[in-house]
Amino acid sequence: MATLAVRTRKPYRGRALGAGLFTTTTLRRALALLAVMLLALASGGCMMFSLRGQLAQMSTACSVAGTLADEGGASGPYVVALLHDDAVASDAAQPAWRQVDYFVMEREGAWGFIVGPGNYGLAAFRDSNGNFRHDAGEPLLAFDPRSSVSCSAGKVFADIALRVPAEAAPSAAAAFGLPTLGQLRPRPAVNRPAVSGGQLLSFGDVTTLEDSRFDPEIAAASSWRPLDFILAGRSGIYLLEPYDPDKIPVVFVHGINGSPRDFAALVGQLDRKRFQPWVFSYASGLGLDTTVDILTSTMLELELHYRLKRFHLVAHSMGGLVARGFLLRRAERNAPAEVPLFISLSTPWGGHEAALRGITSSPVVVPVWRDIVPGSSYLRELFYTGQEGGAQVQFLPAGTRHHLLFTYGGGSALGRANDGVVSVASELATEAQTQAERIYGFDDSHVGILTNLEAMKTVNLLLAGDGAPLR
Repeated sequence: MATLAVRTRKPYRGRALGAGLFTTTTLRRALALLAVMLLALASGGCMMFSLRGQLAQMSTACSVAGTLADEGGASGPYVVALLHDDAVASDAAQPAWRQVDYFVMEREGAWGFIVGPGNYGLAAFRDSNGNFRHDAGEPLLAFDPRSSVSCSAGKVFADIALRVPAEAAPSAAAAFGLPTLGQLRPRPAVNRPAVSGGQLLSFGDVTTLEDSRFDPEIAAASSWRPLDFILAGRSGIYLLEPYDPDKIPVVFVHGINGSPRDFAALVGQLDRKRFQPWVFSYASGLGLDTTVDILTSTMLELELHYRLKRFHLVAHSMGGLVARGFLLRRAERNAPAEVPLFISLSTPWGGHEAALRGITSSPVVVPVWRDIVPGSSYLRELFYTGQEGGAQVQFLPAGTRHHLLFTYGGGSALGRANDGVVSVASELATEAQTQAERIYGFDDSHVGILTNLEAMKTVNLLLAGDGAPLR
């Protein structure tokens, strides 16, 4: 029999759940860091916090999380749907359940939502045809109001076990009025605040690089006000033209204090007959594990929705650290599309010493600083698994070629070879060099590589050859 078991307790911080999916620990970290945005929305809209205030409130959350299993032993994908009782907010006499978000899973494992105060319910189904909606014949764990949970700030529902039945029960969805369960992600209405984090992310919105969300002032502020950046709905994947199944997506990932607009020259040089540009926008101040989780989840949903067979990845500066983490994470999650080519531009593979100075001297530490300090756990886990002493080298997925582009035109500003921002020693960290298909150096600055004619030519030639080494 299908079951939905709910238990409330302190956040679980132990072992991984389900090989190849989010661990409970990394999922909980992502939920905790983003949860404050719902608290702000629930209290009336766009609240402006100082960095200290934003980080302090990130420790309070209402998270709804657990695992999903299939009683029939079938493979996915699966959709976990989140419902909200709008009647509580309006003091209505009868419950008014509405789907507000969903979580896409390519197989059994962990799932989770960040939510604001209110009553929530869950449903789940095996999405056999991959169309993100429940259709006749697809096994459904129907929503049961008796299993709803009541969320308040700081509450954690950590062990919700969803079990999708082996066989479909055709009348189950209609019985609870959910004929459109799993439709494209709903957005909050103008007069209704978002109640779930997914409603604040872009899952393939079509726009241009002139979009005000990509303004440099906003990008720079995202290090110090990551909450405000997320509340404004700026995070996620954006398409720079309507999706075309005959073109290969090229996903661009910017660096710290950057934005998708940084890639204007590269996008302008892109062969638009073969490729379509997608850009990832994120708050620079968030921890890199959280940023990787956001990128992985949004891209996985788009991969399944568009049935992508392949895409390429181009990343600048810290974006390269995000991109490699993403490649490793999506491989763990058994993501369907191939990524033949990964191009990194001026990435600090060995970290940045300024982050260490910030951690030791700043009264408030930006989360990302801990991840880019030389020797950090995040940097280590990009190339190794296991504990030191028994560590194993971690390689990129088979079939992905990494081409490493670095810059050295920074003069003597940092006291040794550099590009004006990052030392060449960091750009050419041994681990990154060892795994790179080929390495290319340019006498330009850290940002100058984005408009360097030879560098752009190299990127386009690599794209044209699907990552094959240049002759």
